[in-house]
Order: sequence, then structure tokens, then C-alpha cells
Amino acid sequence: MSTVERQHELEQNALAEWIVQLLDAIRPYIATIIAGVVAIVAGLVAWGVISSTNAATQARSWEAYLGALATGETIAFNEVVQRYPGSDAALWSQLVLADMALTDGAALAFDDRATSTERLESAADLYTAVLAEGPNGLLAERARFGLAKAQESLGQLDEAQAGYASVARDFPESPLAAVAMEHADGLASESTKGWYDWFFAQNLTPVAPPSTGATGDDATGEDATGADDPAAALFDDGPLGAAAGEQASEPAAAAAESTEATANASQEEAESAAEPAGTP
Repeated sequence: MSTVERQHELEQNALAEWIVQLLDAIRPYIATIIAGVVAIVAGLVAWGVISSTNAATQARSWEAYLGALATGETIAFNEVVQRYPGSDAALWSQLVLADMALTDGAALAFDDRATSTERLESAADLYTAVLAEGPNGLLAERARFGLAKAQESLGQLDEAQAGYASVARDFPESPLAAVAMEHADGLASESTKGWYDWFFAQNLTPVAPPSTGATGDDATGEDATGADDPAAALFDDGPLGAAAGEQASEPAAAAAESTEATANASQEEAESAAEPAGTP
């Protein structure tokens, strides 16, 4: 036997001896080791099943979201939020609901202050709930910008200015960045703050509809042409209201004089026609 073969045999014997020693050492723990291996395998299988289930759930949530977009109904977006809480589709549904509330609140700002405030606060809460989930990218950008708009519409100017500035700072490549910075700069202006102070000092309430069958004046004897409209009343006490009143009164007076002159002429013609012929 050559030296190389002898050395190889010795190495094999050493390896075999080491394996025997190892088996002797782990023999008391063999049941525990087997149980651990089984647990690991079971965990891998469960993870695969859960991943597959999550993927299917995500797919269904996006299908529901797209269906809600197709209908545009509030109840459909609420259903996505309730059925798939925490999912991306649910967060986007909340964003859409917030946008709807913001649009409603802004539209009512000049007509019904109480309802407008209620809808704007609902929008702010929904935007805040979306941001609390820590979204990234477009969803975070849209939610921040929407929250700033809701705060501005509620008169929370400092918070709104900070929100707009954060959009411009954190999303500089976004098309909304320039718009957000413009809003932030505008809210820093004293004239803008003064306008908001004046606006929120007004008491805007819904206009009661005129009584049925009224032709000019309503049941209270007030002009039914909109003179009592709160939005129009904002200008009644200022120079603009006074000038408008004077300009409106001049044509009305001229029309009254013309009507009176026509009536007098018609009366004279009637009296002349009623006299007998030849009467001096």
C-alpha cells in the first residue's frame, strides 16, 4: 500500500470516528431535533399558503376598488374599507372618500357654513387616517395635499401652510410641488390671512325656499328675488352694496315715470274720444 493510499484510509477512519462521536452526542436530543425540523417544514408550508391567500385577497380588494371607481358611489368605497382593512385598496378608497367630502365642503362654503364645516372635518379625518398608515409615493403625496386643502378651507391656515410646504419639500419632482409651494406662499401673505378672517366672520346659513304660489314677495312679505341671500348680503353694508343699490334704483325710477306718463296719455285720449263731436 502506497503512502498516499495509507493516508487516505486514515482520513476516512478519522471521519467515521467523528461521525460516530457526533451521533452519540446528539442521540439524547434526536427527538427534539426531528420535531424542530418538522416545525420548520410546516412553517414554510404555512407561509406559502398564507402568501397565496394574501395575494388572492389583494387581487379581490383591487377588483372591488375598481368596481367602486366605476360606480362612483360612496357606499362602494366604504365597503372596500370595511372588507379589506389595511390593504392598499382600502387606503385608496379612503382617499377617494376624503376627496368627495372635501369637494362637498368647499362647494357649501358660501351657502351653508355648518354643513360645510362638517364635511371638511370629515375629509380631514379621512386624510389623517390614510397618513397614519405610513403610505409612500403618490398616496402619501395626495393625502398630504388633500389634508392641507381641508385645513385651509377650515381656516386652519398655519397647519395648511405647513402641509403644503411639506408636499413641495418631500415630493419636488411631483406636478403638485409647484402648486403646493404657491399655496404655501399665498397663505404667508397678510392680505390672504385678512381675507380669511373676514370670510369666517360671516354667518352663512341656508336660504329658505319661497312659499308655493308666490309671485313676487314670499309669505313674509320679503322680496323673493334673492335679496335675503346670505352670500349677497355679505356686500350689503359696503361701498359695493351701496353703489349697486343706487344704480339699481335709477332704472327702476325711470321705468316708473315712463309707465305713469303712458297711463296719463292713454287717459287723455280716452276722455277726448268720449266728448261729443263739435264740443268746443
